[in-house]
Amino acid sequence: TRRFFAAEWGAGVFMSTNAVAWTPAGTGLPAADVGRIAIGVQRNNPSLLYAFLTTTDGALRGVYRLDAIGGNWKNVQNVPDVLPGSQGTYDLAIAVDPADANRIYLGGDRTDSPPYPGSVWRCVVAPSGTAYRVASAASIGTHAHADVHVLVHTPDDPDELCQWYADRYEQM
Repeated sequence: TRRFFAAEWGAGVFMSTNAVAWTPAGTGLPAADVGRIAIGVQRNNPSLLYAFLTTTDGALRGVYRLDAIGGNWKNVQNVPDVLPGSQGTYDLAIAVDPADANRIYLGGDRTDSPPYPGSVWRCVVAPSGTAYRVASAASIGTHAHADVHVLVHTPDDPDELCQWYADRYEQM
């Protein structure tokens, strides 16, 4: 079954099988003080989603994981400081590793050290009680542009990640 996903500012994440009728994808996603939402899904596993949320003023609100459509969103704790400049209303991206659903890539506004390159992080997600946590995280955006809008893996190469910003992309 083909699935389409969409996120609406402050309203949540939605799913459709025909791109006409939309229903909430899961329950329990925060509703208060939610601004921009970026979503990530594995190409061959459309039942597992991640949502990367900001507050209405662009600060990090959280990362959440949905293991089954119609299930409950679970909080991913211990997320690195991906948005030190609180520009999440403009710079926000998430990608799920094509080969490992527990490895995600988060893109934000910049790092918090000169010369302020892109804030791109590779995170390993692990179960933690009834939720999840980032078990390890590494900054991989030291040569990336500071404005991170889209992160995408090169088809058939899970080891190559590209960043899109404005009208350009660069390999990482």
